[in-house]
Amino acid sequence: MIVRDCSSFGLPGCIRISCGTEAETRRAVETLNDVLAELEAAEV
Repeated sequence: MIVRDCSSFGLPGCIRISCGTEAETRRAVETLNDVLAELEAAEV
């Protein structure tokens, strides 16, 4: 997995994530969605 800062593309506060295979990318997206949902629920 490679995580890159996107500020140089005019997107401050954004990152680009490269995972590898389609299955690895799918798993990373699912995991990220789970983490974001937990963080959002904790803010309530």
